[in-house]
Formats: sequence, C-alpha cells, structure tokens
Amino acid sequence: MGALKIPEIGKAGSTEAPKVDENFEALNAILDSENKVKGSGVAAETLEGKNLKKETVKGEHLAKETIKRAELAAESKPFTWYKPLAIATEESRTNVAFGTLTTADEIKEVVLPENGLIAIGYIAVWKSSGAATARASIFLGSSQIKRTGATAPEGIETAGTGTNEFSQLTTAPGTGLTATTSGTSLVSTGQVLGNNITGAGGMCYVFAAAGTYNVSIQFKSASGSVTVKERKLWVGVSGV
Repeated sequence: MGALKIPEIGKAGSTEAPKVDENFEALNAILDSENKVKGSGVAAETLEGKNLKKETVKGEHLAKETIKRAELAAESKPFTWYKPLAIATEESRTNVAFGTLTTADEIKEVVLPENGLIAIGYIAVWKSSGAATARASIFLGSSQIKRTGATAPEGIETAGTGTNEFSQLTTAPGTGLTATTSGTSLVSTGQVLGNNITGAGGMCYVFAAAGTYNVSIQFKSASGSVTVKERKLWVGVSGV
C-alpha cells in the first residue's frame, strides 16, 4: 500500500472526496488479501466465547461448505436417542405366539448405520394368569434378538416368575430381558434400570445389519394371559 492521500481543506470536493474513497479501497484490499486469520495460525483458546460479541460470526459470512457435514459425521460418530415411550396403561395378551400389546411397546423407524449399535432399555411390571407361563422378548422388526447358543445363535426370551402377582421385568446386557419375583410397582423418581433382587440388568446392546428397524417388546403366554403395566422403553443408536 502506498502513502495515504490526504484531502486538502479548502479545495473542491470533486477532487478531494475521491482521495478518501481510494484510501478505503486500499485498506480493504489489504484486509481481503493479507489479513485473513487462518485456523493454523490461531493459538488454542485464543478466542473465547465471552470475548466474542453476539452475532459476530454469522452463517451467511461463512463460505459454503467450509466445514462439510460428511466430514463432521465421519469424525464425531454421535449417539442418537429416539423419542422414548412411557405407557402406564395395564394391558393383557392371550396368545401362544409373540406379539405386541394393544398399545405397543415399540419405537419405529430406528435407523442403524453400517457397524452401528442399538441400545435398548426397558422396564415394566408384569404377571401371568398361569404358573409362570408368560414370556417376553425384544424384537427388531419381526426378528427376535439372539445370543450365542450351544451350537448357533438362538432367540432369547424371558419367563415370568409368578402367577397373578406383579413383578419387575427389565432389560439386561446378556439376556435381553430379565425378570424378578418382586417389585409390584415402579417409582417415578430415581429408580435404576435393573433387577431389584440380584442387581443384574441395564441397557441391552444389539448389533445388526445396517437398515431401518422397529424395536419392540413382545409377549406371549403358553396358557392363559400375560398382563403388563407401567411400561418404559428407550432406544438409542451409535454411529449415525
């Protein structure tokens, strides 16, 4: 940049005003070409949020695709929770085949990416009209979840533990679901997601082929009916 052109007092504006414009143009040229702040030249924690004025950096001032969404997703691998279910309604099912209750314990259209993982949490209280005839299992679509069996992976289900007495049913890492012989109701604040007798339980983690799944808890009874109430279901996916 050359020397600034200083307007002279007393001379015509037609000759002096352009000098001001030329000075600003010269300054803008410097800022646009030589005064850019590059990411590699900014020391860690140099810029703090509290020192930036509101709306100092606006999206409209960022070059299109400066940071690409695909690049962020590839690095961050976030964990996504789907809207959970809370169903207080007491409902029964009389059927020897697995299926959902009238108000289904089901979260639909769960998107699982390649090499992703589904986290499933469930808790309820249930009972059967017959002697421990009730069964419960987790399903991805129409497929019952599996674990390693004696020779090959096999569907896993949990048996009810009592007759006409409510007890707790919850998810567990290695068994899908686990049942207890007590726990006739749930508390609204501060209850753990686990077996109230042995301490087992928690989230059940499932892997599967990439795709879109309906995650559900399904019930059946070898005879009579199974009744379930105070139901809560959570589903999350990693790697979306």
